[in-house]
Amino acid sequence: MKKVFSFVAVAAAMLVAGTASAQLSVNAGYLNSTVKSHTEYTLLGNTYKEDTSASMGGGFYVGGSYNVDLIGGLGVAPGLYFNYIWQTEEETLLGTTFTDKTSMMDLNIPILINYKLTFGDDFAVFAFAGPTVRIGLAANTKTTNSANDKVVTDDLYAKEDGETDAQVLKRFDLGLTVGAGVQYSSFRLEAGYNLGLLDRSAYKDDDNSKMDMHFNQFFVGVGYAF
Repeated sequence: MKKVFSFVAVAAAMLVAGTASAQLSVNAGYLNSTVKSHTEYTLLGNTYKEDTSASMGGGFYVGGSYNVDLIGGLGVAPGLYFNYIWQTEEETLLGTTFTDKTSMMDLNIPILINYKLTFGDDFAVFAFAGPTVRIGLAANTKTTNSANDKVVTDDLYAKEDGETDAQVLKRFDLGLTVGAGVQYSSFRLEAGYNLGLLDRSAYKDDDNSKMDMHFNQFFVGVGYAF
């Protein structure tokens, strides 16, 4: 937690330090999220390992960044973004259909180093990379039973009574974001990838099993620079 707050403080300091050579941009676009899991378990004295990758669904992001020019085409851009993704899955068992609707809302706080090459007065290409703090705001799964239309909601960040840790997912992540884009006049088109570096699984390892989960996101969007 202390590292997260230090990261946010640095971003705020950069915003305050901005001068006339700074530029605000608002951005929105499409997200696609995947989760990569690593599982190890011991059975009858043998250890088994399994790596899987699964889609967490698609969604959108919206927010803005404040780019501060450093030298030449080099700049640094702290930002603040709201992410929302969702996914629907169905499974039929003995004539009964179970529909799972999972949704996740996150707050992303990136600090991206970027470099821009300008061609003429209106056209430029740019690339960016840097760390991103991700804070989980809400995550839940709603399961509907077709036999009786009963709906059960599971909070993926929920804690059991007396527990300090969540039971399914951890809220905080630190990612590495890379991407590139083009800008024409004040309009921007960008695409990139966020690689989750921290284990988001709240599963408590025991002597026989353990699990790690990392969330990654691909994004593509448009923006407007003021």
